[in-house]
Amino acid sequence: MAITMAEILTRANALTQHNITSISEELLSVLRDLSEAVGNLKGDTSGTITSNGTYISEPGDLVPDCVDSLVVDEMPLNKISWSEYQDDVIAGYCCRDGKIYIRPTASSNRAYTLGYTRYHISTLTGTLEFSESFRDCILWGVIQKIYEGKERWDEAKQANDRYELYKSDMQSRFSPSVSVKVRSGPS
Repeated sequence: MAITMAEILTRANALTQHNITSISEELLSVLRDLSEAVGNLKGDTSGTITSNGTYISEPGDLVPDCVDSLVVDEMPLNKISWSEYQDDVIAGYCCRDGKIYIRPTASSNRAYTLGYTRYHISTLTGTLEFSESFRDCILWGVIQKIYEGKERWDEAKQANDRYELYKSDMQSRFSPSVSVKVRSGPS
């Protein structure tokens, strides 16, 4: 059974004994945190690097530091540091300032495919993208946010403890072990 925002709202109201009508902000915050922490939502994009092109723009939904793969003209590229990129000695890519820089520089148009870890979509209508396994984790994250909004710090701490426990379990079960983490900024 898929997870819905309406179900999370109903269960959160029952457990907190509140009558909240919207949890959009709280839910989006939790989904964003889980997208970063667990890294199981994947995206891909492809396009063309133009002649003399040195970079492609990072997709807007890319979780920072989470490029999983980059293939240019059917050749997989490895992550390199910014320093290695500037030295222009080895082939590869690095992320910096919202761009994915690629070496060697294209002398002609080249096709690329980028695989990456992405954020949950920010438009919440109907079913959430996380699987059934995330239900309790999402619920307790939302409950924590509700209690924080009501300045009920003891209850927020207890809900956070449960959320972190569930999140840790989701990380151990779903986090990809082969994801390449790419550092943005100076090396």
